[in-house]
Amino acid sequence: MIRRFNYTQRKKIVASRVPVTIAPGEDGFYTFDTQVNLRGLNLPKEAKVFIEAYHQFSFMRFSLGEAGDIVLPADRGLRDIDRGALPMFRLKVVDVAGQYGKLLALADKIVPRHAAEETVGQVDLLPVEFYDIGDEVWQLNLTGDRPVLVLNKKIPHIGEISSADPLFISLVFPEVVRKILNRIVVEDDNTDPRHDETDWSSQWLKFVLKLPGVVHPPSGGGPLVREEKKDWIEAVIRAFCNRWRTREEFIRGSSARNILWSSP
Repeated sequence: MIRRFNYTQRKKIVASRVPVTIAPGEDGFYTFDTQVNLRGLNLPKEAKVFIEAYHQFSFMRFSLGEAGDIVLPADRGLRDIDRGALPMFRLKVVDVAGQYGKLLALADKIVPRHAAEETVGQVDLLPVEFYDIGDEVWQLNLTGDRPVLVLNKKIPHIGEISSADPLFISLVFPEVVRKILNRIVVEDDNTDPRHDETDWSSQWLKFVLKLPGVVHPPSGGGPLVREEKKDWIEAVIRAFCNRWRTREEFIRGSSARNILWSSP
């Protein structure tokens, strides 16, 4: 289990207090909306509140007024964030009475939801971004703050295909899950889903542990444990495929293709 010590006495704000939604603007960049809840945290009312959007090397900061009087700016366009990229957010509460300002409270790695989505209270485990990736159809990017499924924007309707086509879903998503779990459990040796609710690896572990028959992964190092971890991942993939009926979905998608191809 990973333990973190707070030597600065900085307060941690849970992400549920800062729900963020994003929507595409007319200029092609996202805009955001949020409802910040700082009640009960005993923060100075005059402390300044900022929300920051970030994606890799792009970054924007917005002032939200004071802790006792949250005011959203009229212009919340994310024009300095890479176009089409899905940013993450952090909220900072800062005491500006001193010379440099003291960070009093922080909520980090806030994953936004699309304003059009109807689901509530769920974390977007696998955001999607669209780039020109040559002749590849998809890639899994594990180099940032969370896993991102990258789809080739040169392929017509690839967004709809990835979310609705049974062939794509049955062939791609088991491998995506396998790669993500290998990073979490084998490479990073993170096997505790409770160590940080804002961390994407904990969120993924919580997700797979809800699958029927899936137990907690083995922890530790050494060749034997490493093989046990790989066996655990394969058990998760079997449970994942069973839960979403990937074999049946593949057959259904293949049958539909055969009907279309054989039509005169």
